[in-house]
Amino acid sequence: MRFKTIFSVLAGALFIVGCQQPPPLPTPQPSECSPTEAEIIWPELQAVQPEQILAGGEIIIIASGGYQIECGNFYNESQRLFAVHISNEPVGSLSCMVNHCEAKLKVPVDLMPGTHTISAEGGSQIEIEIIKEGAFEVLEWEEEFPASEKGYELYSWLEEDRWHFTLISGTNRSKTSDEILSPDSFITPDGWVKITVSGVQDLKSVLDNLPDSQEVFWLEGTRVEGAGGDETLIFPPEETIQQVRLISDELGLMLNIVR
Repeated sequence: MRFKTIFSVLAGALFIVGCQQPPPLPTPQPSECSPTEAEIIWPELQAVQPEQILAGGEIIIIASGGYQIECGNFYNESQRLFAVHISNEPVGSLSCMVNHCEAKLKVPVDLMPGTHTISAEGGSQIEIEIIKEGAFEVLEWEEEFPASEKGYELYSWLEEDRWHFTLISGTNRSKTSDEILSPDSFITPDGWVKITVSGVQDLKSVLDNLPDSQEVFWLEGTRVEGAGGDETLIFPPEETIQQVRLISDELGLMLNIVR
């Protein structure tokens, strides 16, 4: 009888527990701030390269900022795009991530020569000068070229059984085939150099105008912007390469052949 009573009590307790409702889930608490309270740190334009260019040419724009502060102290530095205009004409977007913005844009071909304003979404502005055709100073190889912190780039190609060369100021961006193969030679007032010559002897006269110990990077067309690069831009035979190397050594230049 005693065991029967204990069993009955246990059974009753289990029945009561089984009938109880599960505890309610906690009610989500409202967020301390809403997306509308986020603060945008607009891009601040820092530089444009080159500062002078022909209409239709390509420029690089550098800026800082371009991120968002959420809930007062959370920095959202994921990628964002901000519209860019030149003289109120849309030309593309700045790509911003982790407080750095950059864009490679084409200057509208219909811009008149003169000073124009580049403006980014948010209000930051910087100026660029559009130069008319033929306004660049054509060099006669009589003065020393400016030193380049990123060195100079050298490209070569064969045309009508003769080797041609372009020496151009070094940058982080890739050059275009049109930029390299253009026959124009010039130096801009802000020190951008682009020289194209035919033959090793003419190349020697160009290299002779570089500062002592200047680095020169001889590159193939695979380094040129575009799908697969440009197969036109190739190295000459080894004999010609050695000629250019000897010339560079004589002039005290640091020639790097990048294959």
